[in-house]
Amino acid sequence: MTPITVFAFVKPNRMGMAKTRLARDIGKTEARRINAMSTARALRALDDQRWTGVLSVAPDTAVKSRQPLWPDQLIRIPQGGGDLGDRLTRAFDLAPSGRVIFVGSDMPDLRPADIHAASQKLLTHSAVFGPADDGGFWLFGMTKSCRTKAPFDDVRWSSQWALADVRGNLRRDRVAYLDERIDIDDFDALTKWRARNRTD
Repeated sequence: MTPITVFAFVKPNRMGMAKTRLARDIGKTEARRINAMSTARALRALDDQRWTGVLSVAPDTAVKSRQPLWPDQLIRIPQGGGDLGDRLTRAFDLAPSGRVIFVGSDMPDLRPADIHAASQKLLTHSAVFGPADDGGFWLFGMTKSCRTKAPFDDVRWSSQWALADVRGNLRRDRVAYLDERIDIDDFDALTKWRARNRTD
């Protein structure tokens, strides 16, 4: 069975560093609380014997810092510079051959079952997306070989075209999809997430 590596992109839960868009809407203190809840839930899903969990950390200087929300047993690497595509590519290039999955820390609904489902999709597909309702994605996975190139060039990040742009870079690859979720990036997204969780 091919190995599974799961990367989560994280920042320390400090005011003015994480959830800056949300903080503009609801204040830094409440945004920090929401980020703590979301990060703690998401990172629990990485701590599983079925895969290797890796924290891709920004800023790079926080790699060795003590962060209560970050499980000590997870590997840490610096994100490095550049846009999100550069940082994703850097992590992808560091991963061993096998199934490579990326998740964000702004997905409080993330469960080990989601990562397992994505890894299973990669047994029969080249890539898998967990679509977000804003046009982005809450999960992306791809099977890596020695010839695989990361598909993150020329992507319009933080836009409604982010998923479509990555999908376009995959060309004719066979792609699978998980269910659509809400990324908690701003107040509107938080409101929708709370409403969905009251009724589901």
